[in-house]
Amino acid sequence: MKVTVEISANEMAEILDLNGERKKGPAIRLMEQALQQRRRTQIARRFLSGEWVVELESFEADQERHRAEELPHDMTQLLDTSLWIDLTRARRPAPGRTGAL
Repeated sequence: MKVTVEISANEMAEILDLNGERKKGPAIRLMEQALQQRRRTQIARRFLSGEWVVELESFEADQERHRAEELPHDMTQLLDTSLWIDLTRARRPAPGRTGAL
């Protein structure tokens, strides 16, 4: 979208100096990107401070249901550990053997 804006020569010089651009178009686009980033930061701060809250009831219920369906944490660790032990044993020669056939 093309827009014509009125900016004083002093303000344009300051904008160019701030963002290091030499041309007006890219300088204005960088300022617009900075403005968007500022807005995103303000939104994030509102969520982090608790000013804004989003409740995802169906998401939380689905997460809880999936947790109930999964293996207990101790069982998962046991399976994972035993797989690594089996893999290590298969790759390492038994004590007293050189590994050559």
